[in-house]
Amino acid sequence: MTLNPMTTLRRTMSRFIACLVAAAVLAGCGFAAAPQKSEAAVLVGIGEQNASMFSNPLFTQIGFKRARYFPSWNVAQKPEEATWLDQWLAGAQSQGVEPLISFFAALGSSCPSKPCTLPTVRQYTKAFKAFHKRWPQVKVISPWNEANHRSQPTFKNPKRAAQYYNVVRKYCRHLEGALRPDSGRLRTSPVDIGREEQVRALLAGTGPLDHVVVTAADAAGAYAPLPDFDLEAARAVLGTKLLGPWLVAKHAAGQLPPTGSITFTSGIAAYRPAAGSSMIASANGALEALARALAVELAPIRVNVVSPGWVDTPIWDTLAGDAKPERLAAMAARLPAGRVGTPADLAAAYAAVLDNGFVTGTVVHVDGGHRLV
Repeated sequence: MTLNPMTTLRRTMSRFIACLVAAAVLAGCGFAAAPQKSEAAVLVGIGEQNASMFSNPLFTQIGFKRARYFPSWNVAQKPEEATWLDQWLAGAQSQGVEPLISFFAALGSSCPSKPCTLPTVRQYTKAFKAFHKRWPQVKVISPWNEANHRSQPTFKNPKRAAQYYNVVRKYCRHLEGALRPDSGRLRTSPVDIGREEQVRALLAGTGPLDHVVVTAADAAGAYAPLPDFDLEAARAVLGTKLLGPWLVAKHAAGQLPPTGSITFTSGIAAYRPAAGSSMIASANGALEALARALAVELAPIRVNVVSPGWVDTPIWDTLAGDAKPERLAAMAARLPAGRVGTPADLAAAYAAVLDNGFVTGTVVHVDGGHRLV
């Protein structure tokens, strides 16, 4: 299979509440699908660029039925990229997985650095019509991935993002049922997890919840030597990693039943900090203390933490750039597990925590033995 370099596109983690929708959980990625009445209360999906995921034993054993892919906005006009998407969609179909396509900047972009150019509405329309003609089986589409995140060229041009949405809606009338908030199939809300009014409004509008998983993080500015660490950057780390989850718990608790749960996401930096990680290590450690306190205060609602080690996700494109493969390989050689983690590893941990009604105030480590070396 041809290697898909889209796997290593720079995509920074956002300050959005990922995986937060009524009775729905999607671990390690950025959309959430609410279940229909005939489905189970908790749904788990995954975001991954590599088609080989669908033949991964971990993936097949867990049984994901939803997955997300980030193609270039003009993928249908780029033969090689179209082939990668063909392979990915074929893999999804072979496993009975519903695909979400979330358009992204063109291959070769370095957003938010240059080059980073938005297509015109005319260019986007032409590209989307070609996409819809080639892949009419795709029913769930995000016109532009995380359009209001500062790493995206749409961040300062919300009008253009809205125009892209109108293009998709115009040429895919059959998608309206999936895109409408009241459809029961898909509900998405871009929310800054550090702004209480946005978190409050989101949770007030969701109705009753079964479980909440918070995976929000912002890697931009999270690492720096202490003398160079900007105070505002430090506050942003705490806002995303600590105060944001606290806000979610504050406003979600009233929507959860006694059997419900809240799961936060910390990280290995709390246990194996490196130079330059003072603030992220502090935030991760404090988040775990917060979970223990809330497990007591909000009981019988359960509150837990999943603590990942090194996981091969697009956040490493931001943290390591071109050195990503070498850094991940070096860590894999050190770990007792003999490899770094995958999104499927984390998704299995989230699902286990949600499913086990006797686990609360606990940190589940998914780090391949990183704390031991």
